[in-house]
Amino acid sequence: MSKKVVTSIFTALVAVTGVTVATAQSSLSQERNRVNFSCNYSGIHPVTKAPTPVTIARGPIGEIPVIYWIRSMGGYSPEQRCNIVSSQFDRLQKTGDLEYITHGYRSGLPVICTANYNGGPCVNQLFTLHPRDNPREVLETLLGIQNLATEAAFMGGAVQNVNGTYYIDLPLFLDYKIGEQ
Repeated sequence: MSKKVVTSIFTALVAVTGVTVATAQSSLSQERNRVNFSCNYSGIHPVTKAPTPVTIARGPIGEIPVIYWIRSMGGYSPEQRCNIVSSQFDRLQKTGDLEYITHGYRSGLPVICTANYNGGPCVNQLFTLHPRDNPREVLETLLGIQNLATEAAFMGGAVQNVNGTYYIDLPLFLDYKIGEQ
């Protein structure tokens, strides 16, 4: 994660907790290691209200739901998908490669992936979708959002539509989710 993103997450965490901390280089490095992603098996989907595994971001302020896993796919159960992708989120976060979550196509198949900047191409594929899936709709469902286009107005810029492709600024998205708690 770039210094900008780590600083953004760190700033959001500091603002919520009311703690004053110096932003020395060593503090940024420590904060990068303090925010991690994992799978929680006891999540409740905000739209369907059904129990579902959820990828969570865990940091000094607690747990923030990021992606809800509602169906099996490609021979993987929701729990398996949650574990695999949560581990990938954590790895990408630690290497500085988790800026934006978006959707696109790779080898003709719809995918959910990361991008390095708003409007950028898929860089790290998180997972492949079924050929008949609409990747934007899947992204909405996974994030527990009923409609990205209308929800974006309430997310303080965390969701951007660039030429029909949605980009989720993960630090801003997490900041928005912190405000909901």
